Amino acid sequence: MEEKTKIKYISEMLNKRTKGKDYENFVINQIYARVDNPELEIVTQKCVRPTKGIDTKNLTKVGKNHYLIDLYFPQINLAVEVDEGHHENIENQLNDKQRENLIKGSVSCDIKRIKICKPGTKIPQEYDDIIQQIKKMVVEIKGKISEWEKENHQKLKWITNDEKIERVKKCKVFDACKAIHFGGITKVLNLLSETKNYNKYQRCVKKFDIYSIWIPVLSVRLDDGTVKTANGWKNFINESEDEISEFPSSKSYKKGLDTYKAEDGSCPPKWGTRKRVIFMKMKNDFGDDCCRFLGVFKPDHIEYEGGKQKRIYKRIATTIAFAEIVRKS
Repeated sequence: MEEKTKIKYISEMLNKRTKGKDYENFVINQIYARVDNPELEIVTQKCVRPTKGIDTKNLTKVGKNHYLIDLYFPQINLAVEVDEGHHENIENQLNDKQRENLIKGSVSCDIKRIKICKPGTKIPQEYDDIIQQIKKMVVEIKGKISEWEKENHQKLKWITNDEKIERVKKCKVFDACKAIHFGGITKVLNLLSETKNYNKYQRCVKKFDIYSIWIPVLSVRLDDGTVKTANGWKNFINESEDEISEFPSSKSYKKGLDTYKAEDGSCPPKWGTRKRVIFMKMKNDFGDDCCRFLGVFKPDHIEYEGGKQKRIYKRIATTIAFAEIVRKS
């Protein structure tokens, strides 16, 4: 994952991410320029994963059940949607309402809209009318910044992901609540070691005496019921991110994995001894591969589906010190 300077990050967010979306690009750039606060973090095309219980069958999808927010300010938790002509369609307006519910259920943010076209048409409004909406939005954003600063007794400060990683290096603790994006297992292992270089390490698991670092590739269940996996292993995480289910691959069974099944649901000795420090593979806001720390998990129990193991790991901690991970038994 490429480390981005602040100016490169902003440039790509304001231009590359909205390429080909002329009105949206214009509105977003106008808002950012008029707010004129370099400490305000921006995310364009913010990817949101839906929560359960929302009817999403008629919504525009990105991949599997992912949706995009045009402009998002994470520090003040405000989203801005730029509604072009197709949003004036009655059916699409109903979809927009569903989509708002989905986003609020996932991110719990305020959502504001800027209308590009005249009501009920695909005819763009006059320039001055759109600018007035933008000015009103800018006033609201500045107001939310003031509220944030008053509540937190400090000036707004944009802390980049790289700066967050530097803080992790200093405190030498992984914390799931920080939501920091790491570049992959090599980056994680290099944080732990001050002497050894892990740049050529390619496996998703690294074993230490008491713990294992594990960065599983999560499986995706498609609409037709089939499951996309990595190397045949199926890994699923629950919505609260505190339980992971792991189905070993068919190759593992051929190697004799099924010879130590525990039909009573207890943990086989070969499986249930080492705790796992788990990071989840994901994409950052630019679509780059990265991983995020989920916590410390322990083998909990085994279930069986179709005669095969389903291993359950449950989270026991959301923080762990570097020294604890590499501690000798």
